[in-house]
Amino acid sequence: MENKKLNMKLKSFVNINKMPSKKLTLKQIYKDFGLRYDVREARKLLDLDKSVSKKEVNSLLREYWYNIEDETNPYVYVYTLSGTSRTTYEIKKKKFGGLPNVILTQPQNISLQFQSTSKIKVPLRKFAINQTTLFENLPNQFPIISVEEALNYLPNESIIIAFINKGTGSERFTTFEYLTRQRVRKTQADIRTTQMFKSYTLLPYREFNGFKDSGKSMCVPETILHHLQLNNRNKKLKLNDVVDTLETYAKEDIDIKYDISYKFTEEELVGEYECPDEFTNVAERGYTPEELIKTLEEYNCRARLLDVNLKEFISTNNFDGKKFDKHLKSFLGICYGNHLYYCDDETFVKQISAKMNYEKSDNFFEFDAYDKSKNYEDKREYEIIETPDLTDLYLDMFEKDNTLKKIRLQDGKIVSMTQDNKVICANPEKSMMKEILGDTFKNENTTILGLLELKEYLPQHSCEELPMSNFNKEVFDAISKHGNIVKTYKAQVECKVQAHYDINKCRTDCIMNNRLGDYEVYNVSCDIKPYSGRLQKGMYYIETDDEDFFMRGNSWYSSDYLKYAKKEKIKFNVRYELIASSVLNHDYFKKFVIYITEKYPNHYKHIVNKMIGMFGKTHSKVKSGYIEPDFDLAVAYFWDNNEEGIGFNGDVNVDKNIWKNLKGKNCNIDTMYLRDGTKHYKVETTEYKTLYQNNMPIYNKILENEYIRLYELKKRVGGTLIQIKTDAIIVEGDYNRIKCDNCIGGIKYEKYYADNLYIKEEERKNEYTLDTDISWNIYKENEDYTTKANEISGSYLITGLAGYGKSHLVKSLPEYDLDTTIRLGFTNVSTENLADEDHICNTLNSYFGIDFTNGKCSEKKMKKLRNVKCIIITEIFMCPSYIMSYLDKIKIAFPDIKWIVEGDPEQLRPVKEEHINWLNSKMFNKLCDGNLIKLVYNKRNDETKNYHRIFKHQELDKERYTFRPPQRINICRTNQMRVKINDMCMDKENFCKFIEAGEGDKEQDIYLSFDTPIMCIKNNKKLNIKNGSMKFELTNFDEKYVYVNDLQFTDAEFMKHFVVAYAMTNHKVQGITIRQPYNIYEWNKMDTRARYTAYSRTADAEFVRIIN
Repeated sequence: MENKKLNMKLKSFVNINKMPSKKLTLKQIYKDFGLRYDVREARKLLDLDKSVSKKEVNSLLREYWYNIEDETNPYVYVYTLSGTSRTTYEIKKKKFGGLPNVILTQPQNISLQFQSTSKIKVPLRKFAINQTTLFENLPNQFPIISVEEALNYLPNESIIIAFINKGTGSERFTTFEYLTRQRVRKTQADIRTTQMFKSYTLLPYREFNGFKDSGKSMCVPETILHHLQLNNRNKKLKLNDVVDTLETYAKEDIDIKYDISYKFTEEELVGEYECPDEFTNVAERGYTPEELIKTLEEYNCRARLLDVNLKEFISTNNFDGKKFDKHLKSFLGICYGNHLYYCDDETFVKQISAKMNYEKSDNFFEFDAYDKSKNYEDKREYEIIETPDLTDLYLDMFEKDNTLKKIRLQDGKIVSMTQDNKVICANPEKSMMKEILGDTFKNENTTILGLLELKEYLPQHSCEELPMSNFNKEVFDAISKHGNIVKTYKAQVECKVQAHYDINKCRTDCIMNNRLGDYEVYNVSCDIKPYSGRLQKGMYYIETDDEDFFMRGNSWYSSDYLKYAKKEKIKFNVRYELIASSVLNHDYFKKFVIYITEKYPNHYKHIVNKMIGMFGKTHSKVKSGYIEPDFDLAVAYFWDNNEEGIGFNGDVNVDKNIWKNLKGKNCNIDTMYLRDGTKHYKVETTEYKTLYQNNMPIYNKILENEYIRLYELKKRVGGTLIQIKTDAIIVEGDYNRIKCDNCIGGIKYEKYYADNLYIKEEERKNEYTLDTDISWNIYKENEDYTTKANEISGSYLITGLAGYGKSHLVKSLPEYDLDTTIRLGFTNVSTENLADEDHICNTLNSYFGIDFTNGKCSEKKMKKLRNVKCIIITEIFMCPSYIMSYLDKIKIAFPDIKWIVEGDPEQLRPVKEEHINWLNSKMFNKLCDGNLIKLVYNKRNDETKNYHRIFKHQELDKERYTFRPPQRINICRTNQMRVKINDMCMDKENFCKFIEAGEGDKEQDIYLSFDTPIMCIKNNKKLNIKNGSMKFELTNFDEKYVYVNDLQFTDAEFMKHFVVAYAMTNHKVQGITIRQPYNIYEWNKMDTRARYTAYSRTADAEFVRIIN
């Protein structure tokens, strides 16, 4: 068929009557157009001659049907905008003292994908936008225009700005060269009903390229027969038998796909007639994955089919009560490009099965089934190519080997591809990075080099990682991240030449010489409150009419920035405050930045600037992609991965707008032409995630340093301000000539030629109102000890003092017994209180894989919660803020999970977080849906009156202070006293084994006997021993070993895992009940919470004595 016929412009047809249908059939399309089921009718409609085959006619008719817009056929346009970007750099003059020349870098290819429901004119008129200080010797292949003029060709400013920002550097010269448009209509294509017959391409997985069929369009039945006859099974089975079974299932559905069963009307049977059916039998058109699975079920064979991304889309796991033949191996295949690829690697089949079974399982308590080994070693070969896009290389390689590659896409560009054991990566900064790193270069770029250097530098110089802020969702949604100041103040200039003053290496200077005090750090307990009237370390929302200093207008600023404004007598009104939980020293980065400037004298600006940019990262983009030869399947994937809420903002969807949605998925399709003219499609999916744990406050303070330097520069220069561009100002008129130099933080001067500047109209922010109220719906316990727990539909908190029956109430709830409930606690001791023989209770750290050193957790384990209905947490107030932050993330990700948490708010709080009151936290209030059950009756002892005396700092009953020697259990405040009491209680004369103390300050010489109490201080999963537990007995001793519960330990291993436990500190006894006499030491060193915790452990007042 001639190209002009394939690419014909379809004429208007207004009489179509589309009928909604779950599955679109060829017969339905003919009916919708009002045609009888005859190819000649379709040719007449489409104005085609007789030489056009029925297959081509049907294809065009389907396309015609899809292109008619109506409610049943939503569509969008996917655009790809391409061009180049250049930035400026300096070349030092040879003459001593001369200022450097500023020139443009070589062009870097950039592209931007966006979606719109509007039709933008293509091809694009080529143009350039100059945002540099250069006006001479600029590239002149395209007209240079302003952003305002560019709106004549691209209808949305956000597209223009987002495209310009794809370039690097603060100054950019950007060319807009190509705009491609792909119309994406919603199809009903489904990989499960795709026909499989011929193979044209090899896969990038060697495990699936072993078996070869005959090539006679019979890949499905031949593969099934091969598999069923493995290990000498089914010897009598013939190919025709398999085909017969396949066709049995195919005929059940055949009318849906090819209308062979269509019954002709008498009118159609009169005269000539050409049936539209493209196939005369099922085998000609291949078999679908659904038919393959049904056939294998008939033979009692397990089967799993994957797409080209190794994701399962159909399997035989669930079907009505049939038993599989245990002697048949599991069938594993990939469906791609109308072909079935069979896996003959038994090890790989088992690996995939383990992974899929793990992901599908409802077992909430076992997570080790498919965890990647920590000792994984990447043995692949890497090749780095200096280019931003590997598409041309992919096309050349595909033409030679006809093999699909595993690819990674970024904005339509192939940035890496993998085949077998080789990975090819694109790196446009390869030459620069090799110059910087030399032979140690391993595909790094300047974006991550600074962070890698910082990660290596900090442990050597400050012995700690860079602390990160951890915001709750309420706060994160309310605050804002600072940005570059790019603003035009005057559109029409009066002078021919303007002055351009630029702060040299401005952000390097800002982070190296921070003038705004310590950096603020926030945790999840920090909440926004109405302004208290006093500026403390934190950030504040202000309203102001000033635009000279507060260049971002009404917004959030640090307290130090506001103090500077007060000194300058700038008026503003503070509305809200967010007080920091801790701070980072103001010169924390100074030595590090000096180290970078000395180590990389020619490139430190790029490295430092990009590291600062990473500090401001508040969202992550996880990209995945693949090559799809079938446009309908590519489109189906597109619609499946464009989540509601990610769609279109102001009709246009670009990165800037997508990020405002904070989460979700987005998909794009980019057409790629093979060397023979065939179309393949690059399908790219981006999943957006909010990073509530970030360094945004550090980033904001660095930019506030920049704002102050700009403000001071404006004051020094004077004149008429024309424009601010990040770290530079443009002025004219009667301005001051100031001294310039090229040092870090110095000032540079250049002539500037401004013409027809574009002033962007910015709306002033309206009055900003936040709901800062925190209230609880309190349900008090009844006199008969009953509560309204079963009447509360949402989540709730259970509180009460020690012995008030919190754990007992939780165990009596119906949710406690459900298989869809998980039970958790922060410490091993607390989990023992909630667990029993039939109910497991895990620690939060172990269950979610949380690293207590940095609060980071396993995303894979969080996904396991998709089947969980209820989460119960005991002793919730023992949880530190990094745990609370994780619980907040779960609440956001799984809003339907019910939370039942219990704890005593008067007991000890986590170390270094004693100031946090979670009852006054909005995040915690929302976790519990604002519901609180308050238990008010003591069921353990009669000591409630003494509890309240402790709270009021009053003396207890006199008999509580009667002296007595140390008991078998003793509680103290410090480790020094713990060691002292243990030393007093150990039998140093009739002992069984002596072990000398190590070097640790908590260790001591120990004398062990069979009745010596010991406590575990270190978890050991292999030995099933848990930190904090005292359920151990010393069962034997010899010269080399100590035996605990019959487990063998060397002396060193014993000292590593256990301590003598005649005495314990307050934190170790929290959550336990003591039913024997015990003494409390160092009462006068304890605060109220420590005293209450120690005293309330008793089951009887007569057991406890306070020894001062």
